[in-house]
Amino acid sequence: MTPRSKPLLLLDVDGVLAPFGQATKPSGFSRHTLHTELLGDHQVWLNTEHGDWLRPLQESFNFVWCSGWEDEAPQLLGPILKLKPAPVIHFNQRSVINLPLNKLPDVIEFVSNRPLAWLDASLQAKDYQWARDRDHTLLIAPNHNIGLVKEHIEQLERFASEVFDPSQG
Repeated sequence: MTPRSKPLLLLDVDGVLAPFGQATKPSGFSRHTLHTELLGDHQVWLNTEHGDWLRPLQESFNFVWCSGWEDEAPQLLGPILKLKPAPVIHFNQRSVINLPLNKLPDVIEFVSNRPLAWLDASLQAKDYQWARDRDHTLLIAPNHNIGLVKEHIEQLERFASEVFDPSQG
């Protein structure tokens, strides 16, 4: 039986909303200087069109920030992208620059058995194995040099239509 409640959308920042790893950014991106606790003033490339793509999804997903940025993601990026406030997954392992953050234990605890889609450029083999072993789970790993593209939004729309009945709220 298919669940008919709103799935979660776990949203990462680095490599999804903020591409990294190349000298020039894709068309539509602009550089923003944001003051973060970890990095101080930090240059990040963002595309406000991502907000235009994501906002309609807030009708069929419960957004959750799932990023090493933790509370700074909704505080700093939410207003730029004009996204509604959303909860944040806090990680027991601390972020270390240039090392992957093992998010899975905290994701498992947060999501329980709820349906979800997870957008993260740093998904690992263990994340995919976990997803294969549960129902109603979509993992999307954008190319970290490019970030979120319209095809990812289309995948999310299809997934939401399979697991969410808007009349059920």
